[in-house]
Amino acid sequence: MTRNPQNERILLELIKKGDQNAFGKIFNIYYNVILVFIYKLTKNRMQAEDIVQETFAKLWAFKERIDINRPIKSYLYKTSYNLYIDIYRKSLRAKEMLKELYYQKIISLTEEDDAIKEKKMALIEYTINELPPKCKAIFMMSKFDGLTYNEISSELNISVKTVENQIGIALTKLRTALKTQVF
Repeated sequence: MTRNPQNERILLELIKKGDQNAFGKIFNIYYNVILVFIYKLTKNRMQAEDIVQETFAKLWAFKERIDINRPIKSYLYKTSYNLYIDIYRKSLRAKEMLKELYYQKIISLTEEDDAIKEKKMALIEYTINELPPKCKAIFMMSKFDGLTYNEISSELNISVKTVENQIGIALTKLRTALKTQVF
């Protein structure tokens, strides 16, 4: 069926009475047109399809209120656009909430009590000093001197695997010390 105002008026009258075939015809005429319109806004095919389906669901849900003297195309464009705007606003609110939580977390981390920082640093220093001498030397070369595992391996004449194992041991001891300590 082509777009003809007289035919549309007849279809709208039938839809108002609950005629599903008439609804199907309107759906077939306008689905792709509205989908293209909404896709240009969302740039997301699935979201656009959801909005268009919701638009037609609203048309059916409020079929008794249809004004047969107004073009159905206008109703569909307006309804789909309003649904898009609602989703867009919710998305902005969600982004703002996440941004606020992010900033609050950063502030709370940066405002950590200096005494706690000092206690943590002292614990880290103590734990490093308690490492076996070889493990401590390898860890210091990696983390403080910035040497790669290959460079440490060459300098100490040990395998890269030994370097990896020793650094793993040091990190495990540091994590354990920090986890078990209450600040």
